[in-house]
Amino acid sequence: MTRWAALLVCLAACHPGYAISVSLDVQCPSAVTIAIEVTTMPGGETYSDFSGDATQLRRVVVVPPPSTVSIHVAAHALDGQHRVLATGTTDIAVAGSGLQQVTLPILCGTCATGCADVNLCCGTTCINPATDERNCGGCGRSHAITTSCASGSCRIDACDAGWLDCDGMQANGCENDVSQPSTGCGAPCSTSHITSACAMNACAGTCEAGWKDCDRDMRSNGCEANLMIDPKNCGSCGNVCASLRCDAGACERRVFVSSNNYTGNLGGVSGADGTCQSLANAARLGGTYKAWLSTSTVSALMHLGPQRPGALTLADSLHTRIAVSFDALIAAQQPMTAIKLTELGTPHGAAGNAPIFCGTIAFPVWTNTVSNEQLLSGACSDWTSETGDLMSYVGDAEGLVTWSTQCAGSCAGTAGLYCFEQ
Repeated sequence: MTRWAALLVCLAACHPGYAISVSLDVQCPSAVTIAIEVTTMPGGETYSDFSGDATQLRRVVVVPPPSTVSIHVAAHALDGQHRVLATGTTDIAVAGSGLQQVTLPILCGTCATGCADVNLCCGTTCINPATDERNCGGCGRSHAITTSCASGSCRIDACDAGWLDCDGMQANGCENDVSQPSTGCGAPCSTSHITSACAMNACAGTCEAGWKDCDRDMRSNGCEANLMIDPKNCGSCGNVCASLRCDAGACERRVFVSSNNYTGNLGGVSGADGTCQSLANAARLGGTYKAWLSTSTVSALMHLGPQRPGALTLADSLHTRIAVSFDALIAAQQPMTAIKLTELGTPHGAAGNAPIFCGTIAFPVWTNTVSNEQLLSGACSDWTSETGDLMSYVGDAEGLVTWSTQCAGSCAGTAGLYCFEQ
């Protein structure tokens, strides 16, 4: 047998002139009265009406908070002893104006053997609504949760694995399935360069090749860092390129010839390194620099130490490449283009005046090193002397094959320095 009842929900204050008409389809022959609960969401404010019989027009006035986006309506069919026989629930979005009409069925169960006085038929099973955690106070009044139930009132103690109670409402239990990227508490998981997944409300997944989640915010932007070209995450998260250039996952590094000329007394190799660093700092290049110099016992290659992969470029705005890598420069024994630009990215100025003992050099540079990094004898007393009768070997900044070694020059004269970013 079907009986019809009507519920009119009037929303005052924030939604004047707006009402929701709910037609209650009561398919429960033994129902005597209907109990109504209207809950605002989010917020969880509940308005109740337990008076009248199952055929009366019911009117519930709700004053919703400003944040209300929907209401949860629960209608309970009660017997003569006010026990819940069946429950119908629905969520209705609060939007627009005028009258919104909704039909809500209330279906009693069909338990084959009938239920005892304290029990309720939910579907095909008799339960005690005063203590049943899945049907607390009525059929279906909990969803995927572990609750405690006392006298027909639910309290959510814990959610089942994979579910969350995000809106704090007892009426709909633990409503969010956290295994879905588009659900769970909070915004959906981003799909940017990632195969999104969700595990216990935390976004997860597998990044596309060459991409990484470096800011640890998969929910907002997925795998945001392109390790192949991102100068702040070049090759790996947090690897910042001083050159602000990342190519194929490796930082480009600058090489320049000094804009000044110096005698053979450079303050030792460490003094020459300091000169390179000061020039780079003054030009605001960033990074750490060392001089390409050999002493009588330590080659320039040993002095620079192990070098990272990545192209070597001049310090100009075009990032003119001199080698695809440091190892390639050593193997070829010459750069792809002459190292004749200074730390300022401009051509070198006047050449040094170091007396040359083997012809003419356009722009002499102290090195004491053969192109394949082999050191030569003599180095201005390991770069601590400018005595005229001492000498060291120089290269030519205008040359390719002769970039590192062409002939000897007097330590009393002046020449430039090659500076390599580390």
